[in-house]
Amino acid sequence: MPQLRFSVVPQGKGFSALSLHLDRTEELDEAVSGKGQGYVLNHKEATCCEGKARSYEIGVSAAAGIAIGTSAVGFEGYNKWSGDGKHCEFKYGQLQEVCGGLALGLGIDMTVANGWWKDADSTKGQSSFAGATLCFGICFGGEYVVDTSFSQIGWVISSGLGFGGDISAGHCNAWTLWEQKAWQWNLQGKCPAGGCFPSDAQVTTPSGVKTMRELKAGDRVLTADSKGKLIFDEVYFFGHAEEKLAPYVKLQLQRLQSSSAAPESLELSPDHYVHVCLESGTCELTKAKTMYASDVTVGNHVWLCTLDVGSCELGEVISTSMVPRMGLYNPFTLSGNIVVNGVLASAHSSWFLDGLFSAKLRGFLPSIYQTILLPGRCLYGIFGSRAADWLGVNNPQWAQGASQWPAVLAVFGPIPILLCAGLLALRRSHSKLG
Repeated sequence: MPQLRFSVVPQGKGFSALSLHLDRTEELDEAVSGKGQGYVLNHKEATCCEGKARSYEIGVSAAAGIAIGTSAVGFEGYNKWSGDGKHCEFKYGQLQEVCGGLALGLGIDMTVANGWWKDADSTKGQSSFAGATLCFGICFGGEYVVDTSFSQIGWVISSGLGFGGDISAGHCNAWTLWEQKAWQWNLQGKCPAGGCFPSDAQVTTPSGVKTMRELKAGDRVLTADSKGKLIFDEVYFFGHAEEKLAPYVKLQLQRLQSSSAAPESLELSPDHYVHVCLESGTCELTKAKTMYASDVTVGNHVWLCTLDVGSCELGEVISTSMVPRMGLYNPFTLSGNIVVNGVLASAHSSWFLDGLFSAKLRGFLPSIYQTILLPGRCLYGIFGSRAADWLGVNNPQWAQGASQWPAVLAVFGPIPILLCAGLLALRRSHSKLG
């Protein structure tokens, strides 16, 4: 017999003591620093820099067959940037939500749900959801939320106590009980950045030049292999693909073989890896040292690669500076390298191992990260760019940080690793037969 779900979590816009959340001192004192500058972000500014909105709910649910219910929802976070990219509209408030749908399974649980949303306005209005919860004393669940045009707008993670499990899908409608806006002024240059390129950075494809904003998984871009030979390589995932303001290192470069040519430049995040030659004169790519962009100094050399020339040549770094730019885009290529604005760089940036390695050993991390991401490349090899779409790591991409857990499980779980091992074994057997 169908049971009433008293406080549903289908859309995951959960309720909590929002005022207490906004007052938490550990979030109000979140600190960031840039090259040559420092600034302490308060909670609202830090949330704006993340470019996401959040929701909170604590509830008790029970379902068997049909689930229907209503709940109060607390929400807060980023909503939009001003036209000049300097100021952020922060919204917070409370919603009333009514949801209904089908639930296959039987169980009862008490959970805390946290949602991550494209922006604050995405928490309101009509939406549809699909998700699952599994409880063996401790509960863990997740839900995928889309708007009326079936575009992904949110993820929800829930945890708590209970027994049983269910798979649910349905529809929600949420309306505003109260809402306040709080513009965060003059954030330009204060937001911390991930390892990325700005949205107007350019790459070369077989069909012409594209900006990072236009690039998609499955596109082929100019890069160089380990020996320095120019190739077109496929983009399989995006580590970041979002429009938000961030500080960048600007490297001003001069070609050694064409000293009369106009200087060229590359802008990339301080912790993005770039290949550098520390020797004078000629230098093979195999002798390159890979380092953070923030560690590159005047007098170092990098590789400038153009399709017209058909090869890469050294360029000298003549100046470095910090500049604010819009966009955070980090395309991963199959080879692990990418040519951006005519400069050869790694596709990788700082990740979870960087804090464990000294500066002298950090240059080995891009190769380690390239190996770790092998299951992701296997998924791309099997399913193509659809794998990036399914996992939410294509461009555009809203899922960042904790909301990327489905992609993390899909890439590093046992199924893709087994598929990858099987694919490699199959290729090896074919090579032996050949």
